[in-house]
Amino acid sequence: MWFSGYLLTVVGVAILSVLIHLVLPSGKITKNVLAAFSVFVLVVMLSPVIQFLKNADLVDAKYYLDENFLSKQDNLDGIQATLQSVLSTKFDGVKVRVSKTGQDIFVFVDLSKLVINNSQEHINYYTAVKELVKEQIDIDDERIVVYG
Repeated sequence: MWFSGYLLTVVGVAILSVLIHLVLPSGKITKNVLAAFSVFVLVVMLSPVIQFLKNADLVDAKYYLDENFLSKQDNLDGIQATLQSVLSTKFDGVKVRVSKTGQDIFVFVDLSKLVINNSQEHINYYTAVKELVKEQIDIDDERIVVYG
């Protein structure tokens, strides 16, 4: 909206500039008038920047601490630490990452560095990890991603 007004002002100044060049005779006064008019054109061209600087509150920017976000992030970190601890006692080399998208919590379990013991070689690790995660937190199977 402001851009159309700015554009009309620039077009008006351009037309006024052409009229001034046509009307003024050549001489010293013409040079002085054109110098003054060029300052006016410069102010018109920079008016959006001037308006921004006048309206911008650059010095007194206000920041606030969202404690709900911090407590939610601490909660996710706590869930991740708990799951990491529980899974590490049963399976060596497992890495856990917990993230939240909207209201949904997702658990990502990386089995790429899993150490397989002789007593655990016939276990379905994907199912066993999902069951351990579900025992610790109330979460659907679709939100537990086991890979690696």
